[in-house]
This record gives sequence, C-alpha cells and structure tokens, in this order.
Amino acid sequence: MSGTGAATVRAKSVRRAGAALRAAALCLGLMAAGAVAQAAPLVLTPEGMVQMAVTLLDRGEPAQAERFADALLQQNPKDATALILKARAQRDMAAYPQSRATARLAWTGATLPRERYGAAMAMAQALASDGQRLRAQLWLRRAIDAAPTETARAVAVRDLRYVRNRSRLSLRLDFSVRPSSNVNGGTSERVIDFLGLPLTIAPDSRALSGGVVQAAATAQYRLAESAAAKTDLRFGLIQREVWLSSAAKAAAPMARAGNYRLSGYEIGLDRAVKLPALQGEATAALTFGHNRFGGSPMSDYARVDLGLSRQLAPRLTVEFGLTAERQRRLDAPNRSANILGASAGLTRQLDGGDRVGVTLDLRDTRSRADSIDHRAISADLTWTKAEPVRGIGLSAGMGLAARDYDRAALSPDGRQDVTLRAEANLALQELDRMGFMPVLSVRAERTRSNIALHRAQSLGLGLSIRSKF
Repeated sequence: MSGTGAATVRAKSVRRAGAALRAAALCLGLMAAGAVAQAAPLVLTPEGMVQMAVTLLDRGEPAQAERFADALLQQNPKDATALILKARAQRDMAAYPQSRATARLAWTGATLPRERYGAAMAMAQALASDGQRLRAQLWLRRAIDAAPTETARAVAVRDLRYVRNRSRLSLRLDFSVRPSSNVNGGTSERVIDFLGLPLTIAPDSRALSGGVVQAAATAQYRLAESAAAKTDLRFGLIQREVWLSSAAKAAAPMARAGNYRLSGYEIGLDRAVKLPALQGEATAALTFGHNRFGGSPMSDYARVDLGLSRQLAPRLTVEFGLTAERQRRLDAPNRSANILGASAGLTRQLDGGDRVGVTLDLRDTRSRADSIDHRAISADLTWTKAEPVRGIGLSAGMGLAARDYDRAALSPDGRQDVTLRAEANLALQELDRMGFMPVLSVRAERTRSNIALHRAQSLGLGLSIRSKF
C-alpha cells in the first residue's frame, strides 16, 4: 500500500473511532454541554474529571485522559464510567492487552445498559485495533444488545459491518429445527400397481413423520483483496439429525432415525472480481466435498461454479450462473454422476422497497443408474417485504420443478415428476438477541409422478436462528 493509501486508511480509522467514542460518551452522559474554555478554571468534581477525560480523548491526548480516569478510580475502583474511559485511553496508546483487561472489568461491574454498552464498545475497539476482528464482532453484538438508544444501536451496527468487512476471517453459523410429515422423503402411497398386480410399499419407504435438526458452520479466510477483486478460502461443515414420531415408530418398527442422518464437509476457493464497465461482478468457485449418510460414506464431489451479476437499472439486477459437478458415489459406484447446470435470475426492488425475484434453473444429470440419470428444469419466485409488520419481517416463495427420467424400472415410458413447493417465513425481529433473531417458517411440498412409488407430499414447520445484519 502506498503512503497516501495508508494515510487514508488511518484517517478513516481515526474518524470512525472518534465517532464511536462520541456516541458511547453521549450514551453515558459524558459529553460536556459545550467546549471547555482554556481560560476557565478547572473544577475537579467527578463530573468535571469525566468531561475533561472525554475532551482529552477527543483531542487525541490519551495519556492525559488516563490520568483523569485513574483519579476517578482512586475514589471508586469499580466506577464503570472511569474504567471505560481508561480502556479507551489505553487503546489509543496501543496498549491493547491492558485495554481489554480494563474493558472486561468495566463490563463485569456495569449495572446500567449505557455502562454495558460503553464497556462492550471499548472491548470491541481494543480487539479490532489488535487485529482480533472475529472476537470484536462478538462484543459489538453485545453492544447492540445493550444499546440504550436507537442512535447507540445504529453506531454499533455500523461498526459491526465495518469490522466484518475488514476481517480476514469470517464465521457463519446456521441452526434450524423443523418438524415434518415426511422426514425420510418417502412415498405417500401405500399400495402401487406393478405389472397389473398390487404391490404393498414397505413401511420404512413410506412417508414418516418426525423432525429434522440441522446445524451448519462456514468459515471463510480472505487470502487476497484489492479494490477490484478478492479471494477467499472456504471451509464448511453440516450435520443433520432426524427423530421419528411415535406414530412413525409404530408404523415402521424397523426404521431407525440414524438411518437418515446426514453429515458432510467441504473446502473451496472463491474468487470475485468487480466489473465497473458492466456495473456488476464476476465470481468463480472451486469446491471439494464429502458426504456421509446413515453413518456410512456416501459420496465425494468436486464442483466448479461461475457467476455473473449486473445491475441493469437502479432497482433491477440480473444474475447468471453455470455449474459443473462430478459426484463419485461410495455406497453404489453405478450411481455416480456428472452434472451440468445453468441458471438465470432477476431481482426487482418495488416502489415501496419490497424485493421480488424470479429464477430459472436447468440441470442435466448423467449416470448409469436409472434413478439418477435425468434432466430437470425449475422456476422459483420469491418476495421479501422491505419493512417489518408489527415487528415481524415477512418473506415468501414458491417454486415449480419438473424432472424427466429416460429409463425407469416400473414404466416403459420412463419417469416424469412434477414438484410444487411453497414457503413462508416470519422473522421475529423484536425478539433478537445480540443481533440474532428467531425465524419461523412453514413449507409445503407435493410431487406428482407417472409412477405411484414416487408420489410424495410433506408439510413442515421450522424454527431457525438468523442474523439481522
């Protein structure tokens, strides 16, 4: 980075630190009503010392500010306000370990929301300045939770986004619980016609009710970044557990929830390049992964994804995608497959701020196994409301998918499936904690097929945790 660029970054950092400091001080009631006139006599009351320390920090004189904070702490070693000021001064003097220790003392002794907010902000700034941006994000979320005013909350949210964008390492956690009428993807039919004869479906092949618990984690590390491009290393884990209802256990005594357990991991390399001439961005991703099902190895896979997004108008964005994947099945080699896909989507922001999106997806899956080899086309429509309704964020979507299998064991004409699905989500924004909120969802899906064995339907409710920012 050039000297001019470094100076610009430092200037921005100083301005942000100063703005955050003033906001926290305002919440603590520390800012003086006006500037302290140099000629005015200094009244060393506790309130006066607090005001003077804030003024000195704002002037860039942390050593002098720390002296006033120490004087306050001599009177009351547990004074949260004085500890916050001392932590800020230590941070400004690059004494990051000491600043963190002091901020933690302030957090431990804080009794009021404004004190907890100030302590959390001081800790976050000390961590971020020391390069520990992932931990800083946690403390900024604590500041969001403790913010005594909307203005203070907005400052913490702004700083969270800034630190997250500057961090080389980012971590995303997803968790959901979903009761469902069909946790195993079984058929809705009990008896099918096979060569003119009735064939009873095995109980564990029919739809079984119960629930699904899923947890996933994705970590990304920024390998390189410039004004025009960025490169990330990505690692992901997923674990899905199933439980069966009492009715399902009675209907299918041989079924075991562990038979439907899914786990997997993947590692990938992501590249994104801005295209100013097109007002868009090009992306490329290379991914390698492994899946286990029912406790046994199921597949290895390698995938390449290419994407292009472009802003056609101020409120209209178009996206295109291409994908190529090789799946190597470890449980049944003949079920290995090569997959090619293409997609296109449009997102439109309406006059009221709501967003509507439509996506078209094509897939060509080639395999020696009749049940895997097929062509598919799907269309999805999504809607997201801009503003919450009585504290509830609303979004919904519906999709239609068709699959065509050239060969099928139960039909000389092959197999044709059509699936209709719909989903609605309610984000309970007023119940957020540290910037995380619960999201309730309901999802319905129905598959029609020319082969009765593959007809299925499911209805499920879901509870997940999502970040607001």
